[in-house]
Amino acid sequence: MLPIVSIAGYKGEQLYNHIRSRFGRNNKNLANLAKVLEITDMKLTSYVSRHTMAMTLQDNQVPREVISQILGHSDLATTNTYLDSFASSVIDEAVKVL
Repeated sequence: MLPIVSIAGYKGEQLYNHIRSRFGRNNKNLANLAKVLEITDMKLTSYVSRHTMAMTLQDNQVPREVISQILGHSDLATTNTYLDSFASSVIDEAVKVL
């Protein structure tokens, strides 16, 4: 379901276009999955998946330092901003979907 992003032989703009293509295909696959699962109240995207994963880890008391590494953030401040940027009502609604 998830396309593999290979970088062998790609450089510069060609690499960028390759990654964007795979990113687009991933979001298209997620949209198809949402259709199959009859998820109509939200648009599934890689961002929604990434955020849901991070919030689920946080809800299960995984340290933010670990979440930061998983997300590939260069520093903890970025992760803190990312996780703190959503109001609890938004988080509560997202958890209901799970």
